[in-house]
Amino acid sequence: GRGAERFRLPRAGRQSFPDLSDRDLEILEGVAQGLDHTAIARELGYAPKTIRNLVSELLAKIGAVDRAAAVRIARAAGLGDVRPHE
Repeated sequence: GRGAERFRLPRAGRQSFPDLSDRDLEILEGVAQGLDHTAIARELGYAPKTIRNLVSELLAKIGAVDRAAAVRIARAAGLGDVRPHE
């Protein structure tokens, strides 16, 4: 579906975050792209409240104090590439 196309994950992301589930990585990719909870929820087929809860859990898993820190961590690991895929 659309979500799989939008959140195609680079191998570097999986290597950088080996303990995260595929769902966590997809959510982290959305966060890294600067998307809000509603946009991530729409792409992945979840309710926005579910994404909000999952993002909170994800921040703890990656040691980010807030969403901005999560973006920095994710982008440093190669996530959040917003260029169109060929």
